[in-house]
Amino acid sequence: MHESITEHVYLERGINMAKTKQSISPGREEVVQSFKHIETQLEELLHLVGDRKEPATEDEIMNYVIGMIESVRIKRDKLTNI
Repeated sequence: MHESITEHVYLERGINMAKTKQSISPGREEVVQSFKHIETQLEELLHLVGDRKEPATEDEIMNYVIGMIESVRIKRDKLTNI
């Protein structure tokens, strides 16, 4: 049976995490968490576009991407004002 896009992403993430177990310095933890949040948002976008029973409208997709852009701007601002 064909797996969903998000199931595939979760499987790949698990494989990659097992391969790259490494320690992270405390100063980099916030950056890593920011990237994990962005990764989660992209997975949600994949679900919205590819795995939903009802196709997402153009407005729903645009609103989600606009929210992602604002989220990245906030994260960048937090990281540059440390």
